[in-house]
Amino acid sequence: MASNLDLDKDFETIRPTKGYRSVLDRMNAFRKERVSSGATRAFTIPEKGFIAEGVAYDPVTRAFFVSSIRHRKIVRIDRSGKITDFVTAGRDGLRSALGMRVDPKRRTLWVASQAIPSMDGYQKDQPLAAAVFEYDVDSGRLRKEHVPQADGEPAGFDDLAVAPDGTVFVNDAASPRIWKISPGGPLEVFLVSDVMGGTQGLAVSADGKTLYASDYRGLFAVDVASKRVTPIRVPPDLALTGIDGLVLFEKSLIAIQNGIIPHRVIRVDLAPDGVTISKSRILEMNHPDFDEPTLGTIADGVLYFSADSQGQKFLNEKKPISPEEMRDAVILKLPLSPK
Repeated sequence: MASNLDLDKDFETIRPTKGYRSVLDRMNAFRKERVSSGATRAFTIPEKGFIAEGVAYDPVTRAFFVSSIRHRKIVRIDRSGKITDFVTAGRDGLRSALGMRVDPKRRTLWVASQAIPSMDGYQKDQPLAAAVFEYDVDSGRLRKEHVPQADGEPAGFDDLAVAPDGTVFVNDAASPRIWKISPGGPLEVFLVSDVMGGTQGLAVSADGKTLYASDYRGLFAVDVASKRVTPIRVPPDLALTGIDGLVLFEKSLIAIQNGIIPHRVIRVDLAPDGVTISKSRILEMNHPDFDEPTLGTIADGVLYFSADSQGQKFLNEKKPISPEEMRDAVILKLPLSPK
């Protein structure tokens, strides 16, 4: 992980030293180091400034869904590669469209949404208005908008995960909470943690007993039955900070780290206890398409993920992104091998 040491005043006295220059040279070299496991382009959505966030997959129709933060919409990509609007801009009151998951058994597309400054039509100091939208994955019809209770601290939803029994777990980046929607039930707080901060990526184990969560500082395992939160034990040579996207593949966690420099995708193999890391490795780093990668999904042993959301570039009021800098949304595919 690289840091901008020149901005840290604590190093002022040692900047002229040979040791400092050596560390700086190594860190600058790491910023440019390329690591690849063969990620290539799966799809390109020809909309400048789309800010692609979530990617979901329906194994029944073999269609992909990609959400747009800025354009407040969801597109569907069928098995032939044809791209169509699944939910048009702002339909059903959709704010920024963020993390998504398909529940193929119940034919549902779950979508996390909230109002954030980089979306079209945002008004200054607009409330987050977080909600989870439940769509029929075949027709696109909105079944229900799940809204948190108005009392208490506002929620910030931007990712979710679906358990085998159909329970939906929803992150809360605004506070150390995780929410849930049981099948046929209301949106409610699942747990309030004194161990995690505001949560980011979520992934559920194949047996539904463990929920994995990141909070931009680290990784945690949540026992669903007891709600006990256990920090994942981290080797000294591994950084688990800055994790946004999180998916489970076999006995491994695949994490997309956009909160560190350089951005990367890593694989973390878990020991049988589910809370110890047995092995880790970088899968992709400094890919040419990377410009703030975000979330992804697994389809037939392949990771599909948003490579170039450019989301933070739309938040810089002093130097807003120009139309010439805006890029089409690129979804990369990365084959994953067994352990």
